Amino acid sequence: MKAAGVRHVRGVTGLRALGESALREIEYTLADGSSHREPASVLLSHEGVVPSIHMTRALECDHHWDTRQACLAPVLSAWGQTSREGVYVAGDAAGIGGALAACVRGELVALGVAQQAGRLSAQAAEQAGAPLRARLHGLLRMRPMLDEMYPPRASIFNPPDDTIVCRCEELTAADIRRAARIGQPGPNQVKSYTRAGMGPCQGRQCGYTIAHIVAAEEKRPVAEVGFYRIRPPLKPLTLGELASLDIEDEQA
Repeated sequence: MKAAGVRHVRGVTGLRALGESALREIEYTLADGSSHREPASVLLSHEGVVPSIHMTRALECDHHWDTRQACLAPVLSAWGQTSREGVYVAGDAAGIGGALAACVRGELVALGVAQQAGRLSAQAAEQAGAPLRARLHGLLRMRPMLDEMYPPRASIFNPPDDTIVCRCEELTAADIRRAARIGQPGPNQVKSYTRAGMGPCQGRQCGYTIAHIVAAEEKRPVAEVGFYRIRPPLKPLTLGELASLDIEDEQA
């Protein structure tokens, strides 16, 4: 991007996408309080990554709240096994650590599965796993510092009332705040009141923002407020895909 001469603007807040039927402009505020508009046809926004927990939530595996990364992550054994026997998690779904760490976690899970299946003795698994654990420790050594230096911006969890937080159902932060004032609900009750999280993304885009809004309205820790209850299908399916499922063969 530098080589192409793309302008780099720092200290941007209050980013807004403007346009009726399509994106026409972006608006943003700088540290000195000045507001700026630029013509735009494409807007890419990135606020960090979190583990994909929909599968492990649907399986009712135990999760813990990662304070540094402001997200849930599955509780795992040293071999990557969840609280449900036989269910393992590898890669960034186990916690954000980067591509190389994800690969090493996959190797450790493979050893754990082989051990559980009786294909590898506990001693052999430990012997093969020791250098992998040492490598994983080295790869994750910088993670606490990075998480401390670059935490999620507080403002993304406390958007203005007119901000659309559930894009699938076109619900604003004000809609969620109003629902959160009805008897101290959690995210699942807010979903019932407003349909937030019922769209195609199933809460992947809005889940944490809505949990933080509910927590702020109820003056409770977000870890206590929790997250959506997840049920299959985990991703949108067509009627053709549903009709082609051979359930009888799978049950047999």
